[in-house]
Amino acid sequence: MKKIIIVIVLIALGVWGYTAFSKKSSEPTTPTDTTIGGAIIEEETKTPVVETVKADPKVIDSIKNASVTASEDGKKVALVNGKAEFSVEGGVKATVSLGEVAIEKMFGSRKDVLAVVNVNQGEKGTLQYLVLIDVKASGAVEKSIVFLGTNVEVKSIVATDLGSKTGEEYVAVVTVLDRKAGEAVTAKPTVQKTLIFTVEKGVFNIEKSISI
Repeated sequence: MKKIIIVIVLIALGVWGYTAFSKKSSEPTTPTDTTIGGAIIEEETKTPVVETVKADPKVIDSIKNASVTASEDGKKVALVNGKAEFSVEGGVKATVSLGEVAIEKMFGSRKDVLAVVNVNQGEKGTLQYLVLIDVKASGAVEKSIVFLGTNVEVKSIVATDLGSKTGEEYVAVVTVLDRKAGEAVTAKPTVQKTLIFTVEKGVFNIEKSISI
């Protein structure tokens, strides 16, 4: 357990270090918050210039008709070509759709797809989730889901092995643009953040998640 957490922290620091030193020196600096283990540290970082890493169309195609969680109460809806409509409390109409960022991760005959799901509930804004979908010949089944943020912009997803004996442990590293602390949910996201989630036996272990 301790060894796995140490590995995750090292990966987190590596991603943060690469991001910090790869930005252009000519870019203006803005204050952002770094969160590690619940502690928030105010620091000066450069305004990020991050390109969105879009998914291979074949990856999106493999999950476009999956059933995904679309509300806080765990309600699932069946996607049709990557989209669906449903009703939330009070009869408010909401929509759910696949984002354009997704990747595949293979474990022998098991194929995991990590994808972004956007849930729009009107005044609440658009909620972004990272879903882990098990893709089989019989269809695509959601196995696990984690919340990424509201009105954030997901730029990329990378899966990195943890070197476990079973080969079933890896981390999903998600790069997003978020807002500064205290900004309105409608403000344009400009602060780059890295979210790291551990996958164990086909599901997310939230206790081992890190945000930097």
